[in-house]
Amino acid sequence: MLRHLLPADQNIQRELVWLSVDLTSPSFKEVESIVEWWGHVFDQPDKYPSLSAIVKCCLSIFHGPRLGCTNKD
Repeated sequence: MLRHLLPADQNIQRELVWLSVDLTSPSFKEVESIVEWWGHVFDQPDKYPSLSAIVKCCLSIFHGPRLGCTNKD
C-alpha cells in the first residue's frame, strides 16, 4: 500500500507486527497524548524506521481551523 513512499528494503507490515507485540512500548493509557505515545516509538529509530517515517508524516498534517469558517452563536 505505501511501498512507493518507502525504500525498497523497508517492511512496514513487519514493523507493525513487532510494535503490536513490543512489551517495552507503553500502553496508550499511560501517556497523555498520541504525539507523546508515538514519541516513544520515534525514540527507537533503528527498530521502527518505516513506521516512524509514515507516522511523522501523518502527524504533521495540518488540522487546524477551516478557513472562512464563522461562528454563529
